[in-house]
Amino acid sequence: MGSRGALANRLISKVAITCGTHGNERAGVVLCQELQRQPLRRSSCDIRCVLSNPAAAKADRRYVDTDLNRCFGLADLDPARPAQPTLEARRARELDAELGPKRSAEPATDFILDLHNTTANTGTLLCFHPDDEFAHELAAQLHRLDPSVRAARWPTGDQPFLPTVARSGMTVEIGPVPHSTVNAELTRHTLQLLHSACDYIERRNVDLAARQAAGGSFEGSAERQSETVALPVARRLATIDYPRGSDGEYGGATPSPSAFVHPSLQGVAELQDGSTISAGDPLFLKLDGSTLQFEPAEYGITAEQEAAGLYPFFVNEAAYYEKSIAMVLAARDTVQVQVLA
Repeated sequence: MGSRGALANRLISKVAITCGTHGNERAGVVLCQELQRQPLRRSSCDIRCVLSNPAAAKADRRYVDTDLNRCFGLADLDPARPAQPTLEARRARELDAELGPKRSAEPATDFILDLHNTTANTGTLLCFHPDDEFAHELAAQLHRLDPSVRAARWPTGDQPFLPTVARSGMTVEIGPVPHSTVNAELTRHTLQLLHSACDYIERRNVDLAARQAAGGSFEGSAERQSETVALPVARRLATIDYPRGSDGEYGGATPSPSAFVHPSLQGVAELQDGSTISAGDPLFLKLDGSTLQFEPAEYGITAEQEAAGLYPFFVNEAAYYEKSIAMVLAARDTVQVQVLA
C-alpha cells in the first residue's frame, strides 16, 4: 500500500467488503449472505461482497491450513515465487488477482473493508496502515458519528493483511463475540457501520466529481465544506505473552501458560478512557491465587511512555493463544483529521 494508498483526488469507484477471512468469525459470514440478498448500492461506486475463505467458513474454523490474514505480504504474493502448499496461500493469490494485485499501481479495488469479530472487548475498532490517508478520514467520520469507535494503526512497512491488496483499506474488528457465534445486536451494528461508510464514500465521490467538473480538486480547495475531527488512534508499543512453564502444551514444543489474564483486565473497555495499565497493576493470575504484576521495563516500555498512558487491547483474544499473545500494549494518540461536513 504505502504511497499507492493515496486517494486525495481520486474517486473511490470500486469497493469490496470482505467477510469470513477467519471462517469462525460468523458475523462476517452472515453479513455476506445478507449483502448478497440485499446488496449495498450507491450511485457513484460499485460495492461487492466477497467471502474470503469459503472452505474455513464451511468448516466453521478460523482457517484450514494457516491464517489467511497473514498471507498477503508482498513476498507471499510474488508471482516469481511458488505459493506455499496451503489452501490459504492459494486463496490469497486468488484474492490478490481478483481485488489487487497488491504490486500494481492500479489495483482493481480502491477500498476494502475486511470484517472481523474478536473475543476481546474492542467495541468497534478500525485498523489500517499509518500511511493510508483515506482510511484515517473514514475512521474519523465513523468516530464523529459514534465517539466510541476507536482506531489502531498497523506497524509501518509491508503488512500481510487482506486490505493491503487494494489502494486503501481497513480491518473492522467488532467485539466481544465468542467464535462460531453471532451476536445479533453487534452484527446489526456492523451492518449500520457499513452503510455509514458507504454513505460517506458516496458523498465524497459526488463532492469530488463536482469539483473536478469545475476544474478543481480537494487539494487546496477553500470551498470544500469540511470539519476537523479529533480521532483517537492506538499506536502499538509491545506485545505481551503469557508466562509459560516448562512442559510442552498438549505434548508440543511450546510450553503451556502458567498464568492467565488477571480478572481486573478481562473485559476492560479497550482503548477507552480509564482503561490504562500502570507499573504494579495486576497482569496475570496463577491458579494458586498468586498475582503477577505489570513491570513496563520487561516489555521495553519507557517511563515517558508509561506516563503518557498504556492501553492494553486484544486482551485474552482466543485466536492469539497460538500466536503467543496475551494482549497488545499501545499508546493512544489523538490526530486531527479533516472530513466532509
